[in-house]
Amino acid sequence: MGILDEEAHGRVDLEVYTGSLGDAVNGIPSTLGSFRRRAGFIDEGAPKFQDTACRLIPFRRSAGDQLMIEMGEGYARFRSPDGAPVMDGGDPYEVVTAYPHTAVAGLGFDQSNDVLYLTHKSRTLAPQLLQRHGATDWSYGGLDTRNGPWRTENGDKALTIAASALTGTVTLIANFAAFTAEMVGEKIRLRLADGQPSCSSWTPATDYKANELVQSDGKLYVAPGSDKKSGTAAPIHDAGSVSDGAMFWTFLSDGAGVVQISAFTDATTVTAVVLNTLPGWVISSDRAKVTSPASVAFVASSRWAFGAFSERLGWPGHIALTDDDRVALSGSRSEPGVYHLTRVGGYGPDYLDFYPGQGSGRVLDDDAIRKPIRGGGDPIEWLAPAGPLMFGTTSRQGVIMASTLEDPLTPADNRARTVASGGGCSDVAPAIAHDGVLFAPRGGRGLSFIKATSEAGVQDADLALFVEDLVSERVAGIVWAANPDKVGWIWTQQGSLLAVTYQPKQNQFGWARQPLPGGFKVESAAVITDGDGRDVLWLAVIREKDGETQRRIWRQAARWRDGDGLDQIVYLDGCKFYTGAAVSTLDGLEHLAGETVRVFGNEGTLIFDAVVTGDGEISTPEGSTLTKACVGLRYLWMAESLPLDVGGPGETAGALQRVLKVTVYLADCVEAEVSFGDGPKETEGGKPWATNPVPVSQVFKCSVGGATGRDARWRVQTDDCWPVTLRAVRASVQTDD
Repeated sequence: MGILDEEAHGRVDLEVYTGSLGDAVNGIPSTLGSFRRRAGFIDEGAPKFQDTACRLIPFRRSAGDQLMIEMGEGYARFRSPDGAPVMDGGDPYEVVTAYPHTAVAGLGFDQSNDVLYLTHKSRTLAPQLLQRHGATDWSYGGLDTRNGPWRTENGDKALTIAASALTGTVTLIANFAAFTAEMVGEKIRLRLADGQPSCSSWTPATDYKANELVQSDGKLYVAPGSDKKSGTAAPIHDAGSVSDGAMFWTFLSDGAGVVQISAFTDATTVTAVVLNTLPGWVISSDRAKVTSPASVAFVASSRWAFGAFSERLGWPGHIALTDDDRVALSGSRSEPGVYHLTRVGGYGPDYLDFYPGQGSGRVLDDDAIRKPIRGGGDPIEWLAPAGPLMFGTTSRQGVIMASTLEDPLTPADNRARTVASGGGCSDVAPAIAHDGVLFAPRGGRGLSFIKATSEAGVQDADLALFVEDLVSERVAGIVWAANPDKVGWIWTQQGSLLAVTYQPKQNQFGWARQPLPGGFKVESAAVITDGDGRDVLWLAVIREKDGETQRRIWRQAARWRDGDGLDQIVYLDGCKFYTGAAVSTLDGLEHLAGETVRVFGNEGTLIFDAVVTGDGEISTPEGSTLTKACVGLRYLWMAESLPLDVGGPGETAGALQRVLKVTVYLADCVEAEVSFGDGPKETEGGKPWATNPVPVSQVFKCSVGGATGRDARWRVQTDDCWPVTLRAVRASVQTDD
């Protein structure tokens, strides 16, 4: 039960018509057909700054260990699932970051244990990390990318680079215009032009000379010290010295070295620091290494590759941790359609490892992966680990997979399979839902779903097909709350909030508008799980009041269920709570000064409206006091029907209809207002000021006095502080020609 666009109001032949509404406001449509009022939002206070934007980012270590991060102008703050700020003494605990407020909306993120990896969709900011060491001990800093990733290795044998030595600070000399001043700080991978140096392979129980070079596992090792006989455990390590059971072997190189440019001389000459020893030693006839690596030049080679990311080339725009135990990055500004994946398990608290394989050319299944999507010119707009690694570009959506979805990704077996093309995606971060992806199409208007499974193949849906008017504003963000209602929350660039429930197995979905009271608009949203296992929507809201910008953090309350206590009824927005000794005044409402608020007091036995004073106070009616109170802004819940068509498809469309009676079935309700067109409104149910009212299931049978019209519609609504669920409506209509 959700909204159907006005353009389709005459399409009674549509399958979705029967279960749709002409308008649905501030409720959650159920795929079973009901329309329940959403719970209200609790005001958790103001963000750090009122004059600059903030972003809400979820921190999800596990189902029982989650926080909400408030990130704004150069800072990050933290809140527990119950809304309480993490404090350091008497002040909110805070971490200094390098992000200006203009950048926080574009952040992308994924998490591994206590580490939140951060990228930026502009591809102009280097990746960072935010790491928790303790409740009030967090660190923020740069993310180290090791052993790559690299751009495509040079394939022109005429273009070479040489180095003056194999270790230490070296001079790089190119035979072409390879360098610019902007390249200082960038890394280069160098391989020997003719493969590994000529030396023997390691064998067990063999006599080796001091300083002799051997090959083992595709790597080069040297035997320091005196002549010895080898043991039985072949060296396979890639750093330091390890014994083979009888003698030690020191790792030298895997056939490739890495340097980092430290100073620019001219287009063919730079100074660099060797990070991984360059290969290339002079071998004597008796197999001994006779020359120190530091004094041997790396001969000119055409096997070189520049790093994929830098200030000059740009930085990755998106990040995702995959089920294959890899971390995926999208390409830079210069290669926006390329994806990179770390080696298996190649990530830690402060690094990502993109080891591409040995310089000898030996590449293992666990090594890093680099590949362009359809040539690399189609920018990747998002990556999403929804079981398989999904991607969206400006022209298509798809999955990065091996030969089958069950097979692991390897350097030799990976491809970007297009599963939907022609529409493309916007750069709005998607939400993972039902092991698929909810995303905004290219242009940012609408909402689509895509999923890839080995059993069912590709499943996709245009969720905005019947609500194009509703989603006419460009989408700014999407989040998913799986429990208990399976709701996607969408906010637009104009600050509007929408909700869509979706069940792909039944191909059922329903939309509702979620206008906030008081002129508040949504600036950011996120979802974390509370202690009861409920996925909770948080909002960063903004409005202009009396010529000033006002920002608040709101957290959605739990919906009331039959059997809950009346103190758990929260159906006001931006609300505050009081529990304590009996009082006749409440304060702390300065942000609502001059506004009329609704007070749900003493578990529903004292309910009244009050105007907040300039000092942020309200007073109870004369002679009354409060020991418990929920104080907030009323918000309208409303469901309006489509034009009625009781005779079947096409039988009454456009005909004059006389409504004799509308019967409304409501659950968990105290009162509601039912009307038909411009006819009289009837209110049924217990009065909210009655002693100990309890929301109950009720049947409202409302005679509407013979209202007529060619666009006959019923409406049920309330803006009071009670729950309500619309279960069904039955209308008795007489149709005239």
